[in-house]
Amino acid sequence: MKLLREELRWTFTWPCGWLQGVLFNLVLAAAYLVVWPLAFDDHYDVVLLFTAYFATFIMADVTTTNIFGHDIVRTLAALRRGRSFASLILMKNLVQTIVVVMPMVLLTIGVTWYVDGAEELFLAIPGILYPMLLWLGIGNLISVLYPVLPAPINWRIQSIRAGRKQWLLHAPMLISYAIPYVLYVLAATTDLPGNLNALIRVVAGTPHKWESGLILLVASIIIYWGLTWFSLRLVRDRGFVLPMQSDLVYQAPLDPEVKDAALELLPRRADVADAAN
Repeated sequence: MKLLREELRWTFTWPCGWLQGVLFNLVLAAAYLVVWPLAFDDHYDVVLLFTAYFATFIMADVTTTNIFGHDIVRTLAALRRGRSFASLILMKNLVQTIVVVMPMVLLTIGVTWYVDGAEELFLAIPGILYPMLLWLGIGNLISVLYPVLPAPINWRIQSIRAGRKQWLLHAPMLISYAIPYVLYVLAATTDLPGNLNALIRVVAGTPHKWESGLILLVASIIIYWGLTWFSLRLVRDRGFVLPMQSDLVYQAPLDPEVKDAALELLPRRADVADAAN
């Protein structure tokens, strides 16, 4: 419980990194509906379609929003104290579940119960958990593949204005901002969650609603654990690395603790080594 309280305290401490993304993407998702309304046929579709839409849009950003890059100091300190990376990633997933997943689930339960009755909950609850667990697993993978260091926004703006060559310093940040939306567009255009759901139904035949919901929930848990296991395997095999950010570490006015933590993860540059000698 102590670790959970500490993680929640950090989450709600300014600048509240990924929480800002929750509010921003909630507004963006609502605006997107004005341009591209969702199609539906009946009341049940309305409830699940809209809650799954907002959950997917928000989770696409929340789970891929650089949770270890923003928290690099605490992450490395915890690893030095002997905590496993699995413990760190699961704790962050627990906080994401408390802050984002559970409110969406409770909203789905309340609206579904009011509109369609308790019977529809057998499918509505797995139906909303399914995409959210998928995004948690995808987010774990992105978080270990592409952590990006936080740098002062004023410095970034001035650096970009200084010349075209400076853009390379900020490429990791721009890529990290683009990843959630690329993934969301890919998921929306291919309907990957829907196709996986259809595949499950084909394999399972024509089950009752509670059976269909159970299969969907089990499948989403298996996929989440598979992606999380692969993420942990990557960290074990190659370590925790900062791609394309060596120059940023040496040139940006980073917070001293962030810079010290980043230097631990970078190979020592020859020019710095020569200067030290």
